Amino acid sequence: MELQQHMERLEPGNYVTVGYTKHIVPHDYLVTFSPLTVNVILPGLMLVVIIQVTGPLYGWGKYEYMQDYGLCGVAASTPLGCSYAIYLIICLILPPLSVIIINGLLLSTRICKRSRTIVVPKRNISSGNSHILSADKEVMSLVIFMTLVIILSLPRSMLDAGTMCENVKYVQPGTTFSAYFLDSLLNILLPVICFGIHSNARLLLWQTLVRSNSVSSDIDLVELNV
Repeated sequence: MELQQHMERLEPGNYVTVGYTKHIVPHDYLVTFSPLTVNVILPGLMLVVIIQVTGPLYGWGKYEYMQDYGLCGVAASTPLGCSYAIYLIICLILPPLSVIIINGLLLSTRICKRSRTIVVPKRNISSGNSHILSADKEVMSLVIFMTLVIILSLPRSMLDAGTMCENVKYVQPGTTFSAYFLDSLLNILLPVICFGIHSNARLLLWQTLVRSNSVSSDIDLVELNV
């Protein structure tokens, strides 16, 4: 009941956000609030996020601080902890795999259609009109990112599921640290992929660093009255 009331309170805010973006920033609306995003991706994300949030909130997926490892993890005494751990693994694997498969089908369909049509000069415009990402590498970046998310997050998820479902009493500290460390690498994964694959991103980063260094040098000269 509380979850239903919370969803009802969120609905007007979502409607206002969509309407505001549609009329004020129409280009961003076309990119961000496409029919696929509004009808499929956003409801799926809401389902995943709500379950992950309500677990620790209502106690059936409680987290605790593990003194032996100095890390936070799912408490072994949590009610329905095994189901919660398995659900987290499903949320980790199923959405990225679905996106990868759908993108693969769309790309294969586009290739088949392109082979049957007359070749025309290619326009250098990406799907999001991005000045940072290369148009021909956006899908590849997405697939690489989601694949690495699964690979890096799976050890921690399997460790949590083993602890909750198999009632594992002791795990080597090195194993636990390695699993959690790999999971923490997700915070820097997307920037590394962008800088590694897209030359525009590296160029903009270099220009930003040069600009910031020149500004700091000008400030130092002003302070010295030079």
